[in-house]
Amino acid sequence: MLFKWTDPAFEQLIANLGYLPVGFFAAISAVYAANQNQIDQRTRRAWQFIALGLILFVVGDILYTVLELTEGIVFPSIPDFLYLAFYPLVFLELITIPSHLSAAAQRKT
Repeated sequence: MLFKWTDPAFEQLIANLGYLPVGFFAAISAVYAANQNQIDQRTRRAWQFIALGLILFVVGDILYTVLELTEGIVFPSIPDFLYLAFYPLVFLELITIPSHLSAAAQRKT
C-alpha cells in the first residue's frame, strides 16, 4: 500500500493507456522509415511490413482498452486477431529486408 497512488478501479485503465504512446511512437517511426527516399525498394517494402504490423498492434491495443471499458474482454476477440497479425508481418519483414550491403560506402563501415 506504500506506493498506491490511484484508485484500484483505474489501475487497469492506466496500465492499458500506458502502452499506447509507445505503440504510436513505434508505428509512426516505422511509417517515417518506410517513406524515406534514400532507401531502396526492397528495404522500403520491409519497413512497410513492419509499419503495418505495428499499426495493427496499436489498433488492437485501442480496441482492447475500449472493449475492457465497455463490455468486457472475451476470448478470442478482435484485438487478439490484430495482435496475431503482427507476427506474420514481422516475419515477412525479416525475409524481405536485404541481407547484403548495396553501396560501396556501406561496405566500408
